[in-house]
Amino acid sequence: MLFFFFFFKDTATNEIYTLSLHDALPICIEVSEIFPHIGKCIDDICVLRSMHTTTPNHEPGLFMMNSGSQQPIRPCMGSWLTYGLGSENQNLPGYVVLCPGKPVVGPQLWGSSFLPGIFQGTHINNSKIDPKNVIGNINNRHLSKTSQRRMLDLLQSMNRDHLEQRGRDNALNSRIESLEMAFRMQFEAQEAFDVSRETKTTRAQYGSGQFADGCLIARRMVERGVRMVQVYYGSGQPWDAHGNIMDHKRDALKSDQPIAALINDLKSRGMLDETDRKSTRLNSSHVVISYAVFCLKKKKKKYNHTTKHYRDTTTLHA
Repeated sequence: MLFFFFFFKDTATNEIYTLSLHDALPICIEVSEIFPHIGKCIDDICVLRSMHTTTPNHEPGLFMMNSGSQQPIRPCMGSWLTYGLGSENQNLPGYVVLCPGKPVVGPQLWGSSFLPGIFQGTHINNSKIDPKNVIGNINNRHLSKTSQRRMLDLLQSMNRDHLEQRGRDNALNSRIESLEMAFRMQFEAQEAFDVSRETKTTRAQYGSGQFADGCLIARRMVERGVRMVQVYYGSGQPWDAHGNIMDHKRDALKSDQPIAALINDLKSRGMLDETDRKSTRLNSSHVVISYAVFCLKKKKKKYNHTTKHYRDTTTLHA
């Protein structure tokens, strides 16, 4: 399932694309001219207009998008999904967050709150995709796999004895689980992040750039059984265009093609076949594109910015 959080520009020049839903009457969905690729695959996108929030500010909006709360007091959506559904691949994190740097607020956006720490997101800085370095210390040049396993078994035995003496300790238990995950990731993570294994045709479909690489990696992650992948467009607040509203056109140019390519790629590989268009129910993995600066799991109210008028932030399910 794909969740897209972003807004469409509402101007007189917007093109209108027709969405045919089963045998119902055609539904017109407005798509800005700065998103031509998304417009071409709008038939695979369901726009939900029934959600809302009360605070349009950046940080509360990001918290709301990720957890449904304007304060960092509840688990994020990815944590709930992995907690409830688990992950199909035990050699990769169940919840991966891709961002070239960190979005404003940072790790609290993918935190697990009162859920066990193993369900929090694993942040990957995809500003430079080098399979050997994308995750720090992924290679152990000094010990064989067997030696590492023996060393880790001893360490984990000591940790569990320590845990038994202190009763329930979520932080210590999370550390035990994270050590196991780090050990297993050595043998699959590098291959999963190696986009050079993709064909030239596929790379061309996504285009170039950090966000394009993030979308392509997201597809590779869900193919390998990762339950939840969240892709942020950029570090900080790249869509906060108070200085020049036309910066949105620049950012749309970098993101429109990768989003459409991801939808079409997943569809061509049969990875959207399990989505029921009536209930938007899915049994496999999820990809989230965190696209706008103030965006959320629920729609926010309209606002004016100089002479431009913007439509509500909308959640899209493909």
